[in-house]
Amino acid sequence: MKCILCGWTKKGPSQFFMCDDCRKFSQIVNMVWSDVNKKFENLDTIDPTVDPIFRLLSDSVFITSHNPQVSIFYKMCTIFVESVLKSITTITEEELNRKLRSTRPLTDALKVFEELGLITVKLDKYQRIIVINEKVKKIARSIQIDTLDEQVTKRISQIFAGYVMLYLLRKMASVRNIEEVYELPYKQRFRTLWTILMFLWSKAFEGDDNFQEIELTKFLGRRRISTASVIHSLINIDPRKLTGMLKDVQIRNDDRVFYFADYILREMERIREVERERMGTRG
Repeated sequence: MKCILCGWTKKGPSQFFMCDDCRKFSQIVNMVWSDVNKKFENLDTIDPTVDPIFRLLSDSVFITSHNPQVSIFYKMCTIFVESVLKSITTITEEELNRKLRSTRPLTDALKVFEELGLITVKLDKYQRIIVINEKVKKIARSIQIDTLDEQVTKRISQIFAGYVMLYLLRKMASVRNIEEVYELPYKQRFRTLWTILMFLWSKAFEGDDNFQEIELTKFLGRRRISTASVIHSLINIDPRKLTGMLKDVQIRNDDRVFYFADYILREMERIREVERERMGTRG
């Protein structure tokens, strides 16, 4: 049997099933989505220094940014943010294709951005025109800048990309059978994105302040995903400069131990509390 979301296989009577890890992670994704989407809809500005949940999304994007399954979405985020920061609010399909340098068709990706209310796609004669909506402008306005530089653009783009990434995770979380996989964007599972964040977010959500490299290796290995690029991103290329998700890395019994940044544990506890209150109100 093969898990329809993460690809983990085990012996059993059916061809497909959903593993317990994916069931639990689906619940976490839906909790985070409910919290984040409400803020995107209602807040005037999106600021990771005020709302650390946006920092979690940004840091998660950094770790998964080299995944080819989601790269077109992340690249689009950067292009749209760069345009807004230059006071450009429309872009033609031809211009977007030229900037993306991607061989993948744009339709499925554009549909995701439209569903989120981030863009509006209009037809002008023989090509599509992408109109960047207020939601994107709000993100760009969230950081006060005097000069436009690469780091500022990257920071804002990652917050934006985090929202899109979370939406893709939410779509994955709604899948209940193999047929529904073909209803996902590009008719594919975002398996690597899902599995990496399933390990990291689930650990933090359960209150674990650290994890061992061997744990991560076994978890991903069972799903035939290499840990090399993940570890590379976690330690941010230079082992002396950890990515934002981590505050420390130590050696214990010849194995590396990674310690989550404090803000992640606080945010996951806050998400759990929000969910407990919601369930209490419903009861």
